[in-house]
Amino acid sequence: RAELEPAKTGPVQDKGVRAKNIGEQLALHELQVYQIELQMQNMELRRNQAELEIAKERYFTLYDLAPVGYITYRDDTLITEANLTIADMLGVPRSALLQKPVTGFILGADQDIFYLANKRLWSTHEPQTCEVRLLTKKGEAFWVTINAIMQAGNNGELSAWATVNNVN
Repeated sequence: RAELEPAKTGPVQDKGVRAKNIGEQLALHELQVYQIELQMQNMELRRNQAELEIAKERYFTLYDLAPVGYITYRDDTLITEANLTIADMLGVPRSALLQKPVTGFILGADQDIFYLANKRLWSTHEPQTCEVRLLTKKGEAFWVTINAIMQAGNNGELSAWATVNNVN
């Protein structure tokens, strides 16, 4: 009996070692598969990031370098967004436009024209157009056509999106 016990435990121990090796091999294989999946996901994320960078550059070109000025403003006429073109037209940095009223850049004699068009825009939600003179930082007036539409933002709040075309 003493001789049989080592024989019985020997193969069981060997099977245990084999099972352990098989278990380790399966675990290693699963980790390798997982690593490959992560590498594939990483490549997809990098591809998506590259596509987003291209879209961002395109947006910059289409919006900021457009041949017309773009502004977005609230019902109190405070500018929330502006492109580089309108900032250049007015001779100010873009930051000087943000949170300032549109009317602050309109010649005093033309304030009523903008006021009425803006009032119609916010009451009817229909596109409006007006011609007014804007003032540059140096105080020089120039004629523009403002075309505005209503647009709901991501937060659901309405704002006016306007193009500003220099007609000089």
